[in-house]
Amino acid sequence: MNVFAYGSLMFGEVWQPLAGKAYASMAAELTCYVRQGVAYERYPGIRAERGAITPGRVYLGIDAQTLARLDTFEGSEYRRVPVSVTIRGRTGRAIAIDAQVYVLVDHKRLDGRPWDPNRFRNDDAADLYRIYSDSANDAGFTPP
Repeated sequence: MNVFAYGSLMFGEVWQPLAGKAYASMAAELTCYVRQGVAYERYPGIRAERGAITPGRVYLGIDAQTLARLDTFEGSEYRRVPVSVTIRGRTGRAIAIDAQVYVLVDHKRLDGRPWDPNRFRNDDAADLYRIYSDSANDAGFTPP
């Protein structure tokens, strides 16, 4: 199974402790969903919106154990749904692949503003990496 990440899980420093092992990944886009910040949080959520494009990263060949870890991490705040994401081949040709993505259950929690991964990387990442890593370890998720 493939998993599309559009927020903090796009960053290896967050993904790796939660996944517990390395996975091949590549840049991808999810159409018809918009990414926005979650009110009072550092991370985003997505909701369906015609014409929207959400950039992110697709992790390939996720096993059942890792998927269970991700489900636990995302908790009841998100639900995992099947989608089709677009990757670009070496020639630049668009290729659609099946994936799963975590969608925020309560769209009213979105703040209506685009979530900026560069701002996250520069302003919030260090603290969140530490928190996520500690959370992963507390839940029994150990890095490889």
